[in-house]
Amino acid sequence: MEAFRLDCDHIDFTPRSLELSPVNFFYGKNGTGKSTLVELLKRQYEGLYTVQIFRGHDSYVSENRELNAITLGQTNVEVQQKIDQLNTEISQLEKELDLNSEADNCGTRLQRTETHFADTKNELDKLYSKCASAIKNITNPSVTPTAAYNKNNFRDDIEFAKELPQSEIDRLEKECLTDKLPNPKQINYPIIDFTSITQKVNDILTKTITPTIQLPEIGNNPEKQAFAKEGMKVHNRDTDNKCAFCGGPLTPERWDELSELFNDAASAFQKEIKTTKQNVNSHKAALEQVELLNPQEYYPAFHNSIMELNQHITNSKDSAIQYLNKLSQLLSQREKQLFTKLDAIACGQPSWKADKLQQSFDDIYRRNSIYGNEIDNRH
Repeated sequence: MEAFRLDCDHIDFTPRSLELSPVNFFYGKNGTGKSTLVELLKRQYEGLYTVQIFRGHDSYVSENRELNAITLGQTNVEVQQKIDQLNTEISQLEKELDLNSEADNCGTRLQRTETHFADTKNELDKLYSKCASAIKNITNPSVTPTAAYNKNNFRDDIEFAKELPQSEIDRLEKECLTDKLPNPKQINYPIIDFTSITQKVNDILTKTITPTIQLPEIGNNPEKQAFAKEGMKVHNRDTDNKCAFCGGPLTPERWDELSELFNDAASAFQKEIKTTKQNVNSHKAALEQVELLNPQEYYPAFHNSIMELNQHITNSKDSAIQYLNKLSQLLSQREKQLFTKLDAIACGQPSWKADKLQQSFDDIYRRNSIYGNEIDNRH
């Protein structure tokens, strides 16, 4: 690149002209003519060259104090400015976190808060210990579940704390003062398969028994059939020659007719009815022996549960006994009408659920026993 000559004749400048190199530095105080020389250079050479003047250098020159240097170029300067800004922010944050600062910053406030938290926690621990000790020392009755009740137990119990009315306090005190009761007697509720029983009874009611002989004087009249059957029971074929009811003769031929009417098939069916009715009545007897729970044998805490269970037992028991009575009556009716089919029973089965009743009783019995053990521990 060739050198330039700057003509300074028309301005008050000494020397009157300057020989310029490819790179030139002008420095001086404000007002000494630096900007004037730049303008003069532009006027003399802007017809030959592209002349650009940049006023101010902050966007292109930056100082890097860490490296004791300057940064040139627009991109580098922008990066340096961001670095400077971040360094400033870091410095401010460090001041905010300085625990040794006399100023009120985040660090000192955090330190005061942590100290206050620790002091408060210590105060709470002391309060918990004091309250736990006071509760543990309550006697007659004792109200703690264990003798080792401490501040941790008290802290865990706080969330369940609530103010109780005086009536509830009196009830709980009464429970705590309750003496240990003997274990109540065990109860086993009878298991009854009502589905199978109903099916058996319906089979009997709808079964067809055809007599091998027809006696016109008896016909299909159930009452006459029952009368004749009963007469065969109360009379002796070998010794009785006259009917005790009507006074008519009891001939061998009459005995043969009655025996054929009530043949082996009819007798077997009658025996089947009798056996089934005995089975039904035995279930009924078992239900009638089911006792309700006696609340006096249990601790007061379980009286409400016992009342609910007793009510359920009563309702289920009454319904089951009523159903079995109906089955027994139908069997007796069919026993009198051996040769006449009856309609199958269509009413719904009772709600007797021995397994659920047993489960409820066992649960009350178990919790009552645990409660009794806790009374032993308190004493």
